[in-house]
Amino acid sequence: MPSKSVLGGYGSAWSDSPPRPLCPPESRNLERMIQRRRGERTQKGNPHRLTREQHVIPMATLRRFAQSDGRVEVHFRDGRIVKLPVDDQLFCVERLWDQRAEAGYMKKIEDEFQALIDELETGQSGPLATAQYRCITRFWGLWHWRNHFIDSPLEDMQLNGIAGELLTLDQKEILESRWYAFAVGDGKLPARIMTGLQIQIAIDRYEMANGGKRWGVFRSPAMPLVIGDRPGNLMSLPASPRLLLAADNPDGELTEYEALRANQAALALSRNFAVVGRFHP
Repeated sequence: MPSKSVLGGYGSAWSDSPPRPLCPPESRNLERMIQRRRGERTQKGNPHRLTREQHVIPMATLRRFAQSDGRVEVHFRDGRIVKLPVDDQLFCVERLWDQRAEAGYMKKIEDEFQALIDELETGQSGPLATAQYRCITRFWGLWHWRNHFIDSPLEDMQLNGIAGELLTLDQKEILESRWYAFAVGDGKLPARIMTGLQIQIAIDRYEMANGGKRWGVFRSPAMPLVIGDRPGNLMSLPASPRLLLAADNPDGELTEYEALRANQAALALSRNFAVVGRFHP
């Protein structure tokens, strides 16, 4: 059995029952499982280069889980297995948040996190610094709150006492590309602008409330790890097939059994699928 200190941060996702297959077959229809809300379409040719397909799991993270051909192996909850490129629409939402969020604070959080994982992948050992713990906390918050608004999308917000502008699509895209917020029609703030703001506020609040949270760095030499499409409430981050970050745990090395249980937890908490990593020489 895994030690209690190693499993402490995983809560009820772990049990003493025998391991089950990673993807138990279910009778659900694949098309019904994947819920994708259509965002506002850009002009033909996307002249202002707005990000239309927004990754929920960063592409840099998916590349770490990719096979030698550059594609990732996806295990759906209904038992299907497919191989997809990392830019496939399955991993994206369509303009759920605005360009200010996508290219601004979200990119900063992602870039800082990927730089840290690069250091850990190349062998950094020993306890992390406080700033590095906070970097992981921000990234987990980003992943969590993106998924929150996938499950609970906002509608356009009516602003009191503010008249909207009669803007053309081109004018709206120019403003968004320059990171402006704007009201349209009868004084409504587009949902994606509000979503970008709400995610930012939620991450800031979460970091302030959990500024002292420590993350254990677990290495998995015996079995590749998987990453689900959402974290649920499990405070762990499969950062690569060999690296798991787990809140409120000491650093350590996962046994094959522990890695399998971590993978089963990731799948159990997923919405539709998990991406299975592979070891490379």
